[in-house]
Amino acid sequence: MKKRSKLGDLKMADGKLTGDDETKDELLNSFFKLKKLKITKSAGPDGFHPRVLSEISLSIKLPLSIIFTQLYDEGRLPSDWKNARITPIHKKESKAIPANYRPVSLTSVIGKMMESVIRDSLVKHMIASKLFCDQQHGFVTGRSYMTQLLVILKLWTKLIARQWCRHRCDLLGFQKSF
Repeated sequence: MKKRSKLGDLKMADGKLTGDDETKDELLNSFFKLKKLKITKSAGPDGFHPRVLSEISLSIKLPLSIIFTQLYDEGRLPSDWKNARITPIHKKESKAIPANYRPVSLTSVIGKMMESVIRDSLVKHMIASKLFCDQQHGFVTGRSYMTQLLVILKLWTKLIARQWCRHRCDLLGFQKSF
């Protein structure tokens, strides 16, 4: 007996609609990032563990879609998604020195999924609308702080080669930032 889907056609990346259940499953899985969850990460304050969410992804994708849409339309978030558990993570050297720890916030996995979906949609819109300038490196796929540093290094090298930079340059150390 064939199971009928209550979900209508979905739009693929090329703009075409699909009614194929397997294709729709793939679209929804990629949309909600359920299959990409890092299952070794900890659960947030709401108690939902990434491994459990990943294992039941087929059962929860439609309810999550409805929940995300409703919350987005209403402009609100559940209070559990706004809470975080702060955990100290040891960085280096002596564990007895508080400065050798960095704080990590454990937040809701489902809340992070919704945040990621919204972020991806915004970035996609901004790229399609050409709202990012060429100098933008954050939030752009294929670019990062490292590509930004390479661009700056290339500029400085060019300036030094042309002897436009006759003064000593003081560089800041960013080791503690990362």
